[in-house]
Amino acid sequence: LVTSRAPLRVSGEQIYAVSPLPVPDPGRLPSLPELASTGAVSLFVRRARAADPGFALNDANARAVAEICRRLDGLPLAIELAAARSRVLSPPALLARIAGRLDVLSGGVRDAPARQRTMRGAITWSYDLLGAEEQALFRELAVFVGGFGVDAAEAVAGEAWGDILGALERLVDHGIVRRQEDVAGEPRFRMLETIREFGLEQLAGGDEEPTRRRHAAWCLALAEEAERHYFGAEEDVWFVRVAADEDNLRAALTWVAQRGEHEFLLRLAGSLWWFWWTRGQFGEGLAWLGGAHLAHPAVPDAVRAKALFGASALATLHGDPVSGARIAAEGRRLVSGAGDEIGGARADYLLSLAASYRGDFDAAVASAEAAVASFRRLGDAAWEAWALNRLALAVSDRGERERAERAYEEALIVLRRLGQPSGLAIVLGNLAQLVAERGDDRRALALFGESLALSWNRGVFFGVVDALVGLVDVATRLGDPQRAAHLLGAADRARAVAGFAYDAQSRARYVRAATQVRTALGDEAFTTAWNGGQDLSMQEAVAEARAIHRDLPDAGVGESAPGDVPQDVVRTPASVSRRERLSEREVEVLRLLVAGQTDRQIAEILFISHGTARTHVNNILRKLDVGSRTAAVAYAFQHGLI
Repeated sequence: LVTSRAPLRVSGEQIYAVSPLPVPDPGRLPSLPELASTGAVSLFVRRARAADPGFALNDANARAVAEICRRLDGLPLAIELAAARSRVLSPPALLARIAGRLDVLSGGVRDAPARQRTMRGAITWSYDLLGAEEQALFRELAVFVGGFGVDAAEAVAGEAWGDILGALERLVDHGIVRRQEDVAGEPRFRMLETIREFGLEQLAGGDEEPTRRRHAAWCLALAEEAERHYFGAEEDVWFVRVAADEDNLRAALTWVAQRGEHEFLLRLAGSLWWFWWTRGQFGEGLAWLGGAHLAHPAVPDAVRAKALFGASALATLHGDPVSGARIAAEGRRLVSGAGDEIGGARADYLLSLAASYRGDFDAAVASAEAAVASFRRLGDAAWEAWALNRLALAVSDRGERERAERAYEEALIVLRRLGQPSGLAIVLGNLAQLVAERGDDRRALALFGESLALSWNRGVFFGVVDALVGLVDVATRLGDPQRAAHLLGAADRARAVAGFAYDAQSRARYVRAATQVRTALGDEAFTTAWNGGQDLSMQEAVAEARAIHRDLPDAGVGESAPGDVPQDVVRTPASVSRRERLSEREVEVLRLLVAGQTDRQIAEILFISHGTARTHVNNILRKLDVGSRTAAVAYAFQHGLI
């Protein structure tokens, strides 16, 4: 048995990597016994007691201890050095100083080797073992926040590098860089934050400016390429890629903002607004798209106009439709002067959105009609579908339900042809709301089921929230007001956290639903259940929403006419059990389809070949008599197959 900083690369070698200690999950604080049993926290508590015998993990310091262990990536030496500070610092005080990790993490025991008395000494020792090439690459890769792929490493390292893969492999061998899970089929790597801080210190002494410039340029190229794919069948892949590099994009935005590079910043932020819109990150998007950047005279009109449209959309959904309309009108003025007809149509779309939020339904309909006509004439099918959805919402607000349903169905035809999942998620949810309001609960559940599956698996924030609220009336009518109150509480909290404002009709719909549930439960029970919903994670809220489909009775709920069946969903007599037609393996595969897994991911999870997974999926589609994966998901929800 040999311990080594890196693999020996000899015949017969079997490598066992020593990983950092487990750390608490972000986003939730477990019970004290569960927290104390986590590897990193357990070590911190033992070392803190050695430094201060009176130290105890309790409700007052639990959150700070958990966050310290997360910030230190579970590194045992870092945790030991931090815990030793318990002689003079409480956990909250230590957490406040942990940003400068390397300065805080010192003062180790005197009988330890010099390299183990400070975290900087430990990392310096590892750094000195690297060759000059590996040291240079390590310094450059430190600019990445939250990880990077091979293409990103190649872009940031510059053209002088030859065998960058070989150097990257050697950094992995030395534990300086760690391999993460693949993203969109590509391998991904990251540095532990403590090591990255040391790398940035080394970079600051030399090539920081050109390295950060290359990093920002790579971020801009990623954002602009992703933007070109947001309205097509590859939208999923690009949303995943951008989400994986959100921290890098924020770092690039911060760097160019500090340097006053307004055009660069607006090009980058202007390419990200649809991502922020879809993910419900309205406040973050507005922070980058507003203020002095938009007003700077050096920014070209085309760049400014795109940024204005993004700022308009985000401002309206953030609850400021007056600013949203004003900003959209300014964008329209710029694109009109340049003869940009697509830009003008997008301005109409945004003006309709702002008018709906202001409660001016006639203006909303007029602007939406103009947008639909322009996109149709210009041949922009994706935006035409979104404009049809906007028109349907506007005419529905005005009470024209039949016209709204026709517009939704027309939009669905276009979106299914294009294969755009986020658009499908939104339109299906809006149509489901319309269907639910006329009491057709069975069809509404099928539509909500498909919408919720698409929204949750693709990160379409407001699709998830709207589905939770939309299902409240259905749950109440099906005799489950307790679950309805849970969904209301969860949706309201999610909206508040994201700053996602209700428009006039959505607010009225929410109040009406809440009144019905309160009447069914009584004031005290409603408040208790609503508060319980506020405590749910989004994953738990989605699970509750999906349970409505499983609990749907076989009879007694309004049946849909054949013409009401969602596109690509074909129904057969209820007496035939589709579940009985599927093998147990096919049921497993169907569950993974509902979870949004690709054929390749299904194969990896079930330890079968890619071809076998694809065969199972095709068999499921044939046995359910449906024409697409999304239709299979909708059918599964509708008929309680999962």
